[in-house]
Amino acid sequence: MSLNPADLIAMVENDAPEHHPSVDRRAEEAVVIEMERPVVPLTSWIADAIAVFGAEGMAVQVMTPPTSRLTHPLWALLSGPGARWVVEDEERGYFDGVNGLPLEWDETKGFRPVPQTTGPVTPVADFLPSPDQSPSSSATHVLLDLTVDHPASEDLVLGGAAETVASALTGDLPAGWSTNEPTLRAWDREAVTATCKKRAPKASRLFVAGPHGAERPFIGPLTVKRTRAGLLETLSLAVAIPLGHAVPHDDLMHAVELLAAERLIRTMVVNTLPGRADLTYDPRWMGAPKPFGMAIGQAPVEEIGLEHAMSAPVPGIKLGPEDCTAVWYPLNEVEPKKAISSLQELTSYLMTPNPTI
Repeated sequence: MSLNPADLIAMVENDAPEHHPSVDRRAEEAVVIEMERPVVPLTSWIADAIAVFGAEGMAVQVMTPPTSRLTHPLWALLSGPGARWVVEDEERGYFDGVNGLPLEWDETKGFRPVPQTTGPVTPVADFLPSPDQSPSSSATHVLLDLTVDHPASEDLVLGGAAETVASALTGDLPAGWSTNEPTLRAWDREAVTATCKKRAPKASRLFVAGPHGAERPFIGPLTVKRTRAGLLETLSLAVAIPLGHAVPHDDLMHAVELLAAERLIRTMVVNTLPGRADLTYDPRWMGAPKPFGMAIGQAPVEEIGLEHAMSAPVPGIKLGPEDCTAVWYPLNEVEPKKAISSLQELTSYLMTPNPTI
């Protein structure tokens, strides 16, 4: 029996996973959504499937041909736990589009890595560049994760941190937003705030994007959830820096300085990754994210003490006004091979209680 669009929408609204219109295959603990577009975004149906089946404790897997690319929001979601990008290739079989590992179908787990009986686990052919090649990229992706604590207030208007970061790093304000892709609604902080208030006390996730055709495009999720003291706003922004341009260290420091002055930063972690200028991802290896820098805002500095913050294993730089100081730790100045361990050591140090306080 065929279903009309009204019936399909009703099923989604009633949270009936067994009838979800986007699902093409299912296992006991996973569902598979097949997409054959050249570029696959985080559509409303995929976003809804992730919400519905995530609440059921099921994994969501998106299957594409090897010619498809994913947008950054969908790639980021499928790179995390409880999700997978499955690539179906006539010659190489099924493989994971993020790490290249060969996959097989399992009636319980859905697509899972093929068990290796001997030797190391290796990606499928042509997923990794050859030894005499480096991953081909047309940009550097700056991956920024910012958290902001807001005290409870009826006058709070969200999105200020997104505007500050975007303007400092790209010269542009956000142009669009939505609860999925594409971000067709014109940027409006009042509308963003109203949407989050309407969904409260549930958490909200929406997406912020820069102007079409910008020199430094950007996009990423903005999440808002209640805490005991107020609201936690989290921005995970990806910015494409054109090939031949250095990662804007000074712009990042300026962003931290502005955020500190506006009291819009608790923590910020910045990584870099080679990628495409349009912020989409092919199913091939581009490299692992490299730590570039970390910052802590006024509240963490006060919690551990400025002297303790400035005595970290990575030398810190004070930024912002004296009454709301932030500290920036430039991990890009650390030897590249030690950047990950330096970030781990720095994070451990900052989370260790200061015995003098």
